[in-house]
Amino acid sequence: MLGFSPFKKHANKFNYTPRYYDPDLEAFRERRAEKGEQLSDGKGENVYVAGEYIRRRREARNEQRRQDAADRKTRGMIRMLIVIVVVAIVIFVVVPRVAQMFDLAKQNTAVQTAPAEEEFDPYRPIRVVPNDYQGE
Repeated sequence: MLGFSPFKKHANKFNYTPRYYDPDLEAFRERRAEKGEQLSDGKGENVYVAGEYIRRRREARNEQRRQDAADRKTRGMIRMLIVIVVVAIVIFVVVPRVAQMFDLAKQNTAVQTAPAEEEFDPYRPIRVVPNDYQGE
C-alpha cells in the first residue's frame, strides 16, 4: 500500500520560532515586574505610536529653521553695523582729507599761475594808465 499506514509513529511537529521574541527583553521585563517597578508608559518599552517618528522629525526641522532664521537675522544686523561704521569712518576721516588735498592743489595752481614780470614786447599794444599825480 504505497506508504499509507494507519499507525503514525509521531504527531506532526512544526519548527515555529516567534518572529519578534527577544529573550533578553523578556527577562528584563520579568526582573522589573519582580521588583514591582512600573515601566514609564505602563505599556512597555517598545510601544509603537503612529506617526511619532514623523512628528519628531517635523518638530526638529521646524526648530532648526527657527534657529537658522534667528542666526541670519543676527548676521544681518552685524553686517549692517559694520557697513555703518565703515561709512562713518569714510565721512569723518577720509572726506576731510580729500577736501584738504583739493584745497592745497587749488592753492598751488593759484601760485603757479600768478603773472611773473613780463618781458618787453614791442608789438604788444601799450596800456595807458591815468596819472593821478598832482604837481606842486
